[in-house]
Amino acid sequence: MISKTLGKKCDDYEEIIGVVSGLFVVFFAFIIGGIIHRYRWKLRYFYYMSKWSTTTSHKSYGKVYDYDAFVSYADEEKDFVIQEMTSELEEVSDLRLCLHERDFTPGKSIGENITKAICNSRKVLCVVTENFLCSQWCMYELEMALTDNRYSRDDQSVFLIMYGGLPTDSCKIRSSIRLMSLVKENAYLEYPNDESNRAEFWNSLRLIVREAAKAE
Repeated sequence: MISKTLGKKCDDYEEIIGVVSGLFVVFFAFIIGGIIHRYRWKLRYFYYMSKWSTTTSHKSYGKVYDYDAFVSYADEEKDFVIQEMTSELEEVSDLRLCLHERDFTPGKSIGENITKAICNSRKVLCVVTENFLCSQWCMYELEMALTDNRYSRDDQSVFLIMYGGLPTDSCKIRSSIRLMSLVKENAYLEYPNDESNRAEFWNSLRLIVREAAKAE
C-alpha cells in the first residue's frame, strides 16, 4: 500500500516537472524568437556580408563603389525605370545604376544579390508606389538598405521617389516607421505629373546622387 502511494506521488512529481520544463522551453523559445524577430534585418545583413566577404575584398564594399545608385522598384514600374530613369541618369548624366533584372549575378541567391547591390552602390533609390509597398521583395530591399545605412554609412544613403502621385501621407507609408522616418527627414522627391516640371525633378535627383560621389 505504501509503495503504491509513493509510486503515485513520484508519477505526480514527474508530471509536474514535465509541465514546468515544458513551460520553460516555451518561455525561452518565445524570448529567443522575439530577439531573432527584432534583429532579423541586422542578422540577415551581417550573414550575407560575411558570406560575401569570403570571396570579395573589403575594398569593394567600402568607399569604392561599382554603382552610383541601386534602384528598388516593383515590376509594374519597370517601364519607368528602364526607359525614363536610365535615359535621364545613365545616358544623359553618365551615372551608373544597378537594376535587379539587368545587373544581378546569376546563380547567387536573391538575398545575397540584394545585399551586394546595396553595399556596392552610393545611393539606394526606392521608386515608391502602392505596388512597391505591397511587394515583399521591395520592402526587403528597403529594410536591407536602411540596415546598411545604419551600420556602414556616415550619411543618408536611402532616398525615396514618390512616383505616380502617391501622397506622402499614405496609410501604408504611415504604417511603416522606417518609411515615415525618411519622409520626416525629407529624404524623398515627388515625381511630377506635369511634364514641364520634370526637368527640375531630374536635376534634383542628379544632384543628390552626384553629391554623394563628391563627398567621397
